[in-house]
Amino acid sequence: MNKLQRILIAILVVQLALIALVFWPKPQTVENRELVLAEKLAEEVTALMISDTNGNVVNLAKTDDAWILVDADNFPAETTKVNTMLENLFAVRYGRLVAENRSSHQRLEVGQEVYNRRITMTYANEESQTIYIGSTPAAASTHFRLEGDDNVYLSDQLTSSSYGSNMASWINTSLVRIAADTVMAIQMVNANGQVDFSRLEDGTWTVENLAEGELANVEAITTLLNRVTGLSIVEPLGISDEDTYGLNTPIAAINLIMLDEAGSPEEMVLVFGAVDEKTGTVVVKSSASEYYVKVNSSNILDSLKSSIANFVIVPETEEATPES
Repeated sequence: MNKLQRILIAILVVQLALIALVFWPKPQTVENRELVLAEKLAEEVTALMISDTNGNVVNLAKTDDAWILVDADNFPAETTKVNTMLENLFAVRYGRLVAENRSSHQRLEVGQEVYNRRITMTYANEESQTIYIGSTPAAASTHFRLEGDDNVYLSDQLTSSSYGSNMASWINTSLVRIAADTVMAIQMVNANGQVDFSRLEDGTWTVENLAEGELANVEAITTLLNRVTGLSIVEPLGISDEDTYGLNTPIAAINLIMLDEAGSPEEMVLVFGAVDEKTGTVVVKSSASEYYVKVNSSNILDSLKSSIANFVIVPETEEATPES
């Protein structure tokens, strides 16, 4: 064997070693299945801040055993929903370690400036803890990390959608919390005047003071009622009236007369103010609450601008047949 052959054999051995190193099966990474928030309890949390990188922020605080929205004059949150979220969060366990350095945080969307959700929990002892929820590389698989730790893990127990970054995610969004069939009368006032509706004994609707030959458009009245009783809160605003709410010159006011559980009549007045076409919302003040809110305007706006003509049917008259 000459010198050239020995060199070629040595090169071949090195190549085979490199191939073995690259393609040799690697041992599976052992997942860390310890609880992420093992040192604390969900019951110890007294405040929550949930945010995203679009500028949305929700600040929740615990008063006694109830949760409130701090930035909306303590508008009541759904306590059961918040408590359930916390219980699920404190049950999350570590998964597979996918990164160990800060340079990967932005790519995995768990950085201080780039993230899907940032959840900061404040405890009764005033300590705080923050968890970043990042990108989802596959179904039921989400990146996350704890603040102060560069390690990024995969979890099958976290999804950013479970941690809403807008206030509507944590409240009862129904503005009019009554059944439509308990409403006995409706009065609507807008720029077109006043229209009064009443429910007949057979359950159908009529328009007060119909002219001779006119009929109530029951379908239109029912649509109005369903839209009013189905109003959904998009954002609670607080208890202070603001000029920007437009309630000094409202676009409409609706008075609902309904029967309570005892069968006694009670009233609810809804006043509709400024419309925000960009967000598709309208400000509303209900007499049943001290809070001003924004509701979705997409369905209700046309009804609020209606005139009596929209709720009346005028039958076509038959033309007289000329005598032959």
